[in-house]
Amino acid sequence: MFERLKLKKSTSFQRIKLKKETEPKQVVYLSRNELCEEIKNIMKPHIGRSKYITRRELFIKLFGPPENYSEYKIFFLWDIVKKSFNWLRRTSNYFIISMPIKVSKHSIQTSTYGYFIVKDNEDALIYINQLRKSIKKMWYMIGRCQKAVKEKFYKELD
Repeated sequence: MFERLKLKKSTSFQRIKLKKETEPKQVVYLSRNELCEEIKNIMKPHIGRSKYITRRELFIKLFGPPENYSEYKIFFLWDIVKKSFNWLRRTSNYFIISMPIKVSKHSIQTSTYGYFIVKDNEDALIYINQLRKSIKKMWYMIGRCQKAVKEKFYKELD
């Protein structure tokens, strides 16, 4: 996986650098509709919370192994996937939702997320509870914003 590269002999000392071998990446541009169709096809066997797909498995099916990408690119790609989930929820009956799942009691990572299409009311309740938590957080932030205006926080910045 790694090859050794030597610097020119003209340098006062010789260093060895490690360079990760990567295959040339083929760039494929998908429209939002094409990405949503690809997500629909991947999610067809994942109907109901018992048949979830992990975030890593979904990423691999869409883009290949995450090891081929920088952390920044993974964040960017996953953000596009989440926006596609939202788009599907708004424009179709594909309610793809996430739920935290346990990985292993021996793993450093305590949980990850599983993604699935809503099948019944119990599945829908997971999504509804996530929305309720978001609404509570929004009301809290509305209160904080009003408090900042009332206390004239901006005067401290002068």
